[in-house]
Amino acid sequence: MEPTILAAAGIEKPAHFKGQSILPLLQAKEVNWRDKILYEYYWEHDYPQTPTMHGVRTDRYKLIRYYGIWDTNEL
Repeated sequence: MEPTILAAAGIEKPAHFKGQSILPLLQAKEVNWRDKILYEYYWEHDYPQTPTMHGVRTDRYKLIRYYGIWDTNEL
């Protein structure tokens, strides 16, 4: 999030910051951007009905691995 905030403020991102600004995407500019994303969600005590999951999403497919009691995969 920091690279986006810095870019919006017109401040150059320090070299030790990781990630990229999503400002060009928000401005509808043509940019070379990733075509897949990895996400993780870890079980929380307050939400026991939602399992730990790991997933990969592309424009065509989504693979989810549910971990723990569920131990299933979903494509």
